[in-house]
Amino acid sequence: SKNTHLFNLWTGFKAHDIDCDNYDSLDKILWHIRHIYCRDNERTYNYFMELISYILTYPERASKIVTFIYSERQGSGKNCIMDFFQKHVFGDRVTFYSPGIDSVLEKHNHLMKNKKVCVVDELSSTGNNWMGDFNKLKSMITAPVITINPKSNQQYQIDNVLSWFMISNYEDAIRLEKSDRRYFCLNVSEEKVDDIPYFNELINTFTDDNGDLFMSYVKKYHPPPTHMPPPPRNKFKQSIQQNCYPTSIKFVMEYIDTKNDEFEEVIKKGDLFKLYVQWCADTRDKCKSRNNFYKDVSKHVKIKQVKGIRCFDLSTFNI
Repeated sequence: SKNTHLFNLWTGFKAHDIDCDNYDSLDKILWHIRHIYCRDNERTYNYFMELISYILTYPERASKIVTFIYSERQGSGKNCIMDFFQKHVFGDRVTFYSPGIDSVLEKHNHLMKNKKVCVVDELSSTGNNWMGDFNKLKSMITAPVITINPKSNQQYQIDNVLSWFMISNYEDAIRLEKSDRRYFCLNVSEEKVDDIPYFNELINTFTDDNGDLFMSYVKKYHPPPTHMPPPPRNKFKQSIQQNCYPTSIKFVMEYIDTKNDEFEEVIKKGDLFKLYVQWCADTRDKCKSRNNFYKDVSKHVKIKQVKGIRCFDLSTFNI
């Protein structure tokens, strides 16, 4: 029986699942996803396709996965596949596009009330101070409900079914903990930068018919799991996580990796701190206090007594 107290906000995807055996017109789109988005990594490609299939198969569920799409240079094609998805697969009606993070975190967020996909474009460097809202964003990704706050109207809650895509030219636009299980990180290939004929041919395949075909293809050949598993931890994600370590730990990692003529595996705590201060001066990083430096390093390195002097045993470093 129908519940007259519920109002269904779902308007449906733009694409329709059709019966088809010929997917040749998707060749350029699939090539771009595999070779440019996923850099020919089979595991990354399969996960990306399963994620899209999951979104299309279970619109009533949140994936709780954030896809971070990065390339340093403009014109690499990191936006074009998301444009195809928004216009011809997901559809504008269920996609919330935000140029930057501010619109997503806006107090009066009624534009998100019936959305399935949120695309945050032009994500700024963390140095531009948007990280103060990171915890709020994290809650929006994982919370079971979203509170909609229309201007001059009563607030109400809806089920959180959003799937997130973030696009940036800055590798440090996000900060990831070592234990992160939410972010799927794509370091887009810059192989086709400024290749205008290539992109003209690709964009010419962005049609409603191919949107239908793509939905059929991805659901047929990449059936989704019941629940999305954590994304693969590729080298790019590891790099982002390492860049999020405090300067004290980044220094120790670099010091161990370099192992120059002055390297000491068992080193006095004070001597290591002096090297850290010099490293901060060279890199123009903010230097931590002596006590905070010792506190950080002691979490990852064991202390060793040498002739009554407390030293760091860098052979025990563990991150």
